[in-house]
Amino acid sequence: MDRKADTVQENEIAVDANIFPLDRYKPLKEIGTGAEGLVFLCRDRLLKKKVAIKCLKTLTPEHFVSLQREAKATGHLQHPNIVTVLDFGAVNGLAPYMVLDYVRGTTIEQIIKETGPLNTDAAVAVMKQTASGLAHAHHKGIFHRDIKSSNILVVDRSQDDTGSQNLKVKIVDFGLATAKHLNQEPTILHGRTIVGTPNYMPPDQALGYTYDERSEMYSLGCVFFEALTGVPPFQGDNALATINMHANLPTPALSDRNGNRRYSAALEAIVAKCLKKDRDQRFQTMEELLEALNGLNTRTVMTQEIIKPVLVTTGGFILPSNSNIKDPGLGPEGKRPRESYAQTFLGIFIALFIVALATFAINQMMKPSEIGKRTKLESISTF
Repeated sequence: MDRKADTVQENEIAVDANIFPLDRYKPLKEIGTGAEGLVFLCRDRLLKKKVAIKCLKTLTPEHFVSLQREAKATGHLQHPNIVTVLDFGAVNGLAPYMVLDYVRGTTIEQIIKETGPLNTDAAVAVMKQTASGLAHAHHKGIFHRDIKSSNILVVDRSQDDTGSQNLKVKIVDFGLATAKHLNQEPTILHGRTIVGTPNYMPPDQALGYTYDERSEMYSLGCVFFEALTGVPPFQGDNALATINMHANLPTPALSDRNGNRRYSAALEAIVAKCLKKDRDQRFQTMEELLEALNGLNTRTVMTQEIIKPVLVTTGGFILPSNSNIKDPGLGPEGKRPRESYAQTFLGIFIALFIVALATFAINQMMKPSEIGKRTKLESISTF
């Protein structure tokens, strides 16, 4: 959604009166469009507040049922990380529409396209809130069934007094949602029907298993993987190829998809567990995932995300690899003079000798108890 939507003038735009409830709502701006539907920023003429209204482009029985299902499913959910449904109706009894709480924000998919993958701290925050919202839905007996990066909206990216980024997310588009006791709607694969988006589809769906919490866990794991690396774990040339990859190929590590970052073993393990082929080996509930995420030391993970190489100059100075400071030992063309190599090797030898001598002297001066304490401290591993 457009972050500038609140600044538009209150001018009514032209819409199709056959699909939009003009008597109650004033359409201000189109803020979303898809193959099947439209989303408008509107003013509630009665309550004098802004809302979002989702309408259908094509009035087929299937689309009607889909929008009605979304309204019913989301209407039972009251959670800070789920967009709230305010009303549902039908224009002239034929064209359904859904009224939603209006929130401004950007999808995870858009953020990745515009700025690249999220840093670890932000990705973990997004996953915690998404898992919390899904846990609430699951307790109400509702599965989203289409969790993906374009259905997770970041509605707030403010900073606190310490400079840390505070993210708030909301889950949107429960158009494929069903209650646990209802049968799934199909997309055909080898005579079976499946639901969802191939890049995020759990292998158990391709194998014909009933959709449950663990299926949703896999889809969320795909989003987590994408948020951290910039790409989903599997992307085939077509939908069938991608589904086959989910079912049969080994799950890649985060570092396999993005070699420019360092990921802690703990973080790799959490994502890998979400993406286990065998759903019995995944986190069994969103609460289990939340417990694991809460145990992550994200500060330590962040410090190891990107390790920049350093430049050691001929004078023994250490500079960042992206430093604009020139090595004093380089010539005017940035080349090392031939006669400087002997001096360089001599300088390195002397420096190493001094370091070794100083280390030996310090060790001799330290008490045994102090050495024991230092050894214990240095043995603590970090993420």
